[in-house]
Amino acid sequence: MSLDLHLRNIQKNAKSLRTLYFKPPGIFTNAIINKPEITRLIRDSDPLERSLYTIEDGEPHRIDGVNNYAETPSDEKTIIKIPDYSTQETPSTVIQLNDETEVSELLEKASDLVTRYPLEDMAAKLEAYTLKYEQLQQSIAEYELLEQQQAEDLQVHDINEDQLEEIAKEEARIRELKQVLEQND
Repeated sequence: MSLDLHLRNIQKNAKSLRTLYFKPPGIFTNAIINKPEITRLIRDSDPLERSLYTIEDGEPHRIDGVNNYAETPSDEKTIIKIPDYSTQETPSTVIQLNDETEVSELLEKASDLVTRYPLEDMAAKLEAYTLKYEQLQQSIAEYELLEQQQAEDLQVHDINEDQLEEIAKEEARIRELKQVLEQND
């Protein structure tokens, strides 16, 4: 047998091996590779994370006081605490608004949330809502000033009973239109 035959067989086998798909390295391979170093993965909490927790007696606690972990006896040494979600209720996402809720306050809170937890296009939407609110506030102020000026003008002029009835009808119509505007906001 010639050596050429063996070399051709080796080349043929190497070529066929190159065409095969091999699964990427898994957990075992990653466990023996020491990069990145564990000290590069450990870090201090950032300001947003620190605002969610307080440290009391060397233990972290959530600001809202919710405890997600099952209580264990003090003599039991556990390595990890297991979350216990079975007893917790799902928090409601509905916000109760009343007549005294200020839109400016809601926009400020929303702005804080968008600043802390940025979402795609949310800052632009919030900016548009804020601009619309400011335009409405400016428009309301202009109409209130106009109403005040017109009321002063009417007091200066001598008005008879028929004119007073017409004015009362117009004021009622204005109140209806204001209610429609408030409902549309």
